[in-house]
Amino acid sequence: MKRTTVFRIAEWSSSLGYDDIPADVVELCRCQVMSVLAACFGADRLPSAGAYRRLVSELCCGRARSFPFMDEADPPSACGITAGLSVALDFDDYLFLGHTGHSAVSVPLVLGAYLGADQREALVAQVIANEVGGRLGSSVVLGPHNGQLWTFIHAANAALAASRLLGLDAERTAHALDLALAAPPYPSFSSIMSADSKLAVVAEPTAAGVRAAYLAREGLTGPLDILDDERGFYAGFSFVPSRFFLDGFGKSWVMQSIAIKPYPGCAYVDAMVDSLLDILGRFEAERGRKVRSDDVREIHVEASILTAQMEAIGEKYAPADGLPSSFNINFRIPHTAALALIAGRLTSAEFAPDFLGHHADEIAGLASRVRLSHDWEMTLNVVRAIVSGLEPFSPVAYLSLSDIRRAFRGMRTHMSPRLPLALPDILQALFAVKPGNIVKLVSAARKGGSMADVDFGRMRFPFAARVTLKTTDGKSYESGRELPDGSPGGRSRREVAGEKLLQEAAVHIGKERAEALLSAVEGGGSPAEIADLLKPEPA
Repeated sequence: MKRTTVFRIAEWSSSLGYDDIPADVVELCRCQVMSVLAACFGADRLPSAGAYRRLVSELCCGRARSFPFMDEADPPSACGITAGLSVALDFDDYLFLGHTGHSAVSVPLVLGAYLGADQREALVAQVIANEVGGRLGSSVVLGPHNGQLWTFIHAANAALAASRLLGLDAERTAHALDLALAAPPYPSFSSIMSADSKLAVVAEPTAAGVRAAYLAREGLTGPLDILDDERGFYAGFSFVPSRFFLDGFGKSWVMQSIAIKPYPGCAYVDAMVDSLLDILGRFEAERGRKVRSDDVREIHVEASILTAQMEAIGEKYAPADGLPSSFNINFRIPHTAALALIAGRLTSAEFAPDFLGHHADEIAGLASRVRLSHDWEMTLNVVRAIVSGLEPFSPVAYLSLSDIRRAFRGMRTHMSPRLPLALPDILQALFAVKPGNIVKLVSAARKGGSMADVDFGRMRFPFAARVTLKTTDGKSYESGRELPDGSPGGRSRREVAGEKLLQEAAVHIGKERAEALLSAVEGGGSPAEIADLLKPEPA
């Protein structure tokens, strides 16, 4: 068989053993399971999440059960339900590069429980999905989509994880992956940022990926060149395909870069919420009471271009009726800040329709007093951190000047026109770039290297924020955070994941069972053992 990219991935996927996986990757996988289960529990605050899982369960009869509410459906649909719940509040995880957890956790848990897989085999399937999904996302980073919109990741993840759990060999696994990417989903920004469709755009590719594995098991085939053909997958998903990221399997581990979100919302809101909650705590300690909305004259948030761009796009898809929407708030700095200030925290409870409706006017009033500014130094710090985290690998070394021009044109066309690229902004950027950093970037660009050389344990995501809250009585409070809690180098990922699971699970299954669930995940319980803890108690 021709050694195409798909077949090379399948060879590694089908041969990876549990003992090949570094111990820290095993530990981080368990943190990811905690995080995804927490996100699924939290999603039940949304009426659309409950409606989706009940309808799919009703339409798709079968003996598999989705997590964590144990709705019965056929295996692909049950996996899809779990993935859809995981994304509902953007209360997930991310790594270099992609939000892989929705499918990387749901398939090993759901299909693993259905097939009776032990915890080692389920974890191997989870690792495979994360390692391939992260690389696949990296390979389209110079493209029209980003982040949660890379929903094709879940088709690929699901196909590979399911293939492993079904015991498919390299050839059948390759066909499963090719079938999963034969008609990849191409979601709109609005489908993620403004409506209930967000659940389906992740759930359906996950279910399709599982079906692809079953189809491959039955002998259906793909051409196996989907990732190599110039008219294949990359023709629609990348301005400049970066296939050099699809390398280093078993030698470098993108899972080591995973960040666990402590709050519902895009990754770019986390440092802002960390900083704001710090200010709220100091205010209360100083004055003996909590901050009220009428205490606030202005909140000024400074952040990187990533946060500024998220806000610009999120604003474009704000609800026409002006009422707060959980799907839109996830991508809005002013509204997220308002919600955190009103509640004094940010959990799934604050996104329940009753809470949003009750506080709608207060949220709108506070949001109007939040100002977001782009900080070039924070933007450049993200670039420096990514370049440093990838050393000695330098992707730039594989790009020509024409590649860079094509990517730049594509990004300007497909992204918001508010990108800070006017002359004053460019001059500000040049002022912020230090000569030593220019030398370092040029030197890195000459090195080349490969993904196999990267130690992802060194990767950092400084999605920083600095928050200044000015009160109506003239006092000013400031706090900043470079690395959000739960991100590599920030507060412990294990600690954040555990707190998150206990917080969200206890609402549905009680504190005692939530603690037992955490112990089972942390101790390496099998999918079936975890499922047993989630089954409804007899009436």
